[in-house]
Amino acid sequence: MPPYTLWLCGKMNMASFYQLTRSHCAGSRLIPVRANGNSPAYAQYVPSEHDTALIPWSIHLLEIQNGKIAHIHQFADPDLFDRFGLPPRLDTNKLLDSIIDFTNNR
Repeated sequence: MPPYTLWLCGKMNMASFYQLTRSHCAGSRLIPVRANGNSPAYAQYVPSEHDTALIPWSIHLLEIQNGKIAHIHQFADPDLFDRFGLPPRLDTNKLLDSIIDFTNNR
């Protein structure tokens, strides 16, 4: 997948971006994983168009500096999920408590 040309800087710009694009994430679930050594990351699953399952979408790698998120690197490549030992789909009827639910518009 080719990279997207996008750069956001600052809390207000990030908040505006996510406010405008969050409809794409409706019904998504995030599973905490570790990447790039031991950095915190999240695997994002999105609703399938064909059934009630959730399918891989992207890996979000958090870069932490001084206890705060300094950067979020997004890898929109579903093929990466296998490298993390993640399932190829999630059954929405059997979701784990550790999965973060973004169905509510908060």
